[in-house]
Amino acid sequence: TPAAFAVVTDLKQPAVFRFNERLRTRTFTRALVNVSPGLPEDVEFHVKGNEVRVLPREGWRPGQIYQVVLRPGVEDMFNNRRSQAAELVFSTGPQVPPSALAGLVEDRLTRRPARDAVVEAVRRNDSTVYRAWADSAAFFALRFVPYGTYDLSVYADANRNGRRDPAESRQVGVSASVGPGQDTVQVFFVLLPNDTTPPRLLRAEPMDSVQVRITFDDPIDPDSGLVAATATLFTLPDSVPRSGRLLLQLEAAATAAARARTVAADSARAATAGRVGATRDTARVRQPTRSPAAIGPGGLATGAAASPASGPLPEKIAVLTSATPIAPGTYAVLVAGARNVNGLSGGGNARLTVKAAAAPARAPGDSLATRPPPDTVPDPAVRR
Repeated sequence: TPAAFAVVTDLKQPAVFRFNERLRTRTFTRALVNVSPGLPEDVEFHVKGNEVRVLPREGWRPGQIYQVVLRPGVEDMFNNRRSQAAELVFSTGPQVPPSALAGLVEDRLTRRPARDAVVEAVRRNDSTVYRAWADSAAFFALRFVPYGTYDLSVYADANRNGRRDPAESRQVGVSASVGPGQDTVQVFFVLLPNDTTPPRLLRAEPMDSVQVRITFDDPIDPDSGLVAATATLFTLPDSVPRSGRLLLQLEAAATAAARARTVAADSARAATAGRVGATRDTARVRQPTRSPAAIGPGGLATGAAASPASGPLPEKIAVLTSATPIAPGTYAVLVAGARNVNGLSGGGNARLTVKAAAAPARAPGDSLATRPPPDTVPDPAVRR
């Protein structure tokens, strides 16, 4: 109670959820209750028997459309836990519109569903904040919100406290409008780490005579992170720039390029030998990006991704490839213009030591005594 989509006039009457089992109060926390619009700390709830009573401290505000949700995790006295949310929508004045801001939230670094992410939508004309949590499949829905224009943001609520903490991943800068002609809008969020520093070069390690592994402290954007990046090798101790072309690629791209060269070489050898047939490609097949759930007609929010993140994942490791072998010695590797996933450019320098290839080990000598052939062994019975 009240009934779904009812117009409430008693603003001090709590919303009540009744279950068919007695509830466990010890495990019922504030994280299970969401009142939108409103702030988590302004909501009071009371659990007794098989009922949960929810009411803001100052009561319901007039002229609002409320969505009260008990999130999955409510338990009874026998430790049975609900896996579905319980939702109640009612009004304190206006008519409830058939509107929705809905979509998916994914982590950009892992491309995994960002479960428990919090989506906030601020209505521009009155700064009212509406809030929804993403479920275990990273789907969220702000249903029955009033028509208007909203500024949206999302953050990963790792500790489930309902507040945006400084270290939590987020995405901001998305806006959407819902109205009679466009009452359902799809929004796709991609969470990025909250990083305000540019990427920094940590170390450089030789892989072979022509390749060097470069490690950054931030994940580099796989699409544009190395487009404007430059790399230079300086011979130490004189700091003389080493001549020769250098190619800087993220590790996955460098691995794919090496695989392509191997496949091309195998094909060339097969053609030379007169063999006919396709060379087997051992590249892993990437699973297609899953499609968002169908949520009805509508447009796409401004500033939102057209679909969840796809393509290569960001990486902290890059490969520096030289067109000619790198001679043994000590070098300084200087990288500039590398961009992390937050769009910040940086680089730095690191020391590189290339050692001479070890000489091939000599086969150990045979220390067994040489025995004479059987026909030369003297017969002890024969006397000279």
